[in-house]
This record gives sequence, structure tokens and C-alpha cells, in this order.
Amino acid sequence: MSELTAQNGIKYSVKLIYKIPMETGVHCFLSDLFSGLITFMDKIDDAGVLIQLELDINEEIGKFGRFRDVPTRREIQKYLPIIFESDTYLNSDVVFLTNVVGNYLRKETYNKKKVAKNAKILDGILSKKEKYMDIIVDNLVESK
Repeated sequence: MSELTAQNGIKYSVKLIYKIPMETGVHCFLSDLFSGLITFMDKIDDAGVLIQLELDINEEIGKFGRFRDVPTRREIQKYLPIIFESDTYLNSDVVFLTNVVGNYLRKETYNKKKVAKNAKILDGILSKKEKYMDIIVDNLVESK
């Protein structure tokens, strides 16, 4: 993971983290089909299973120049529409998973086949993925 340096010399890193809650049946469906294709972490919660997908966006934030100080979440949010159009985001596991599940559902409904209930639920969860997104800005060691 690369790190960024602000104009005042402080190093920092920026990540998008998706913490997506789901039932255990949906999680089993997801891990059976996609555990070898995407990287995610599982966390067991009282409400079910929480999967966590991380996306390092340092490269994209670095393209906007150096910030005077370590940027806040709100400052990073201003750049999210541009980041969502970048290759880093479009080639990420989150987008890949959303596209594969959506294409699977369209293909199965076009062929008039039965679609698994868990696939429909997973598609519904992934269509609202921005709701579960969080911006993490990590301050690293000062470089002076």
C-alpha cells in the first residue's frame, strides 16, 4: 500500500471500506461462489455476518495534488464522484461482485430459470452498497 504525504510533511493513507451485513444463508451463498474470486473479511455479529471489503484509493487521491494537511472525510467525499469513475474503483472487488450477481440474475430470468432466493437478496444488498461505505483516513508517522 502506497502512502501519501501532505504539504506539512505528515504521511497518510485513504481507504474505502464496505461493511455489508447479511444473513448467514446469504453469506454461505456468497462464500461458496465468490470466495476464490474476491478478497473479503468475515465478522460474526449478533445480527448475522458482516463482510468487509477494502479499497485503497491512495493512487486516485494522489492525482488531485497534495493537501495542505491530512484531509478529512468530508474533503475526500468531494472527490468521490471522480473516484467512482476511476479504473481503481471500476476494477475493484466491490464492483466486480455487483456486476457478476446482477448479470447472473439477468441471465437466469432471460432464460426463464428459477433464481436462488439468496442471489436476489445479495443483489438487493449490493445495489445499496454505498449505504455501507465508510472513508478511513489513517495518519501515519510524521516525516520531518
